[in-house]
Amino acid sequence: MNDDRKRQLALGFSVERGCTLVNFEAGPNLELVSELGARARSDGFGALWLTGEPGSGKSHLLQGACHAAVAVGRSAVYLPQHLMVGGPNVLEGVAEFGLVAIDDLDGWLGERRWEEALLAVYQRLFHRGGNLLLASVHRPLEVNMGLADLASRLRAAAVYAIRPLDDVDRARAIERLAEQRGIELGDEVVNFILRRAPRRMNELIATFDRLDRSALAQQRPLTIPLAKEVLGL
Repeated sequence: MNDDRKRQLALGFSVERGCTLVNFEAGPNLELVSELGARARSDGFGALWLTGEPGSGKSHLLQGACHAAVAVGRSAVYLPQHLMVGGPNVLEGVAEFGLVAIDDLDGWLGERRWEEALLAVYQRLFHRGGNLLLASVHRPLEVNMGLADLASRLRAAAVYAIRPLDDVDRARAIERLAEQRGIELGDEVVNFILRRAPRRMNELIATFDRLDRSALAQQRPLTIPLAKEVLGL
C-alpha cells in the first residue's frame, strides 16, 4: 500500500493537503500552533476550543492538526458543518479516531439530537484517550447549548483565540506563497497587493491565487501592471 493510500485511511473525510501547521502564517499565534501540534501528537484525552472571526484560519489549523496527527502514526477526522446533511449518524464511529476536529461548531449546536450525538463523541474520546478540537466564531460562554451535560464539558475545554496578523506578517504570508510556487516578487509588488487585498487572510490568499492564475494563463510575470489589470484598477 502506498503512502498516499495509507494517509487516506488515517484521515477521516476530506482534508486539504495544503492546510498544514507548518505553512500556517502564525505571526502572534505561535503558542497556539505549538499547542495544536502537541495535541496532535498526544495520546491522552484533551479538548481545545479555537475561536476566531471568519477567514482567520480556523479551518486551516484544524486540518493542519489532522495532518500532524497522521504524520506521527495517529488517525484523525475533520468534520466541517456541511457534513450535517447526513444527520447525526455522521458522528457514529468518529470517536474511534485519535483526533477529532469539529469545525463551525456554532452550527452543530442548538438541537438536542445533535448535542446528544456530540456528547457521545466527547464521552467516548474521554474514556479511550482521544483528542477533541473545536472551532467556532464565538467563545464557549457565548454559545447556547441546551444540553447541560454537553455545555459543562465543552466549556471546560482550553480556549484559544486566533489573533489577527499585522502587515508584516501578511507580507510574509504572500512572500511564502510566492516562494512555494517559484514566483519572484519584489517588495513593491507585495506592498501593492497588501494595499489592495482584503485584510482577512483567506481573502488575501484568494486574491494572490487569482493573480497567480492570471499570470500563468498570460505567461507574464506577476507585476503591478498585471495586478492592476486583474483587479480592475
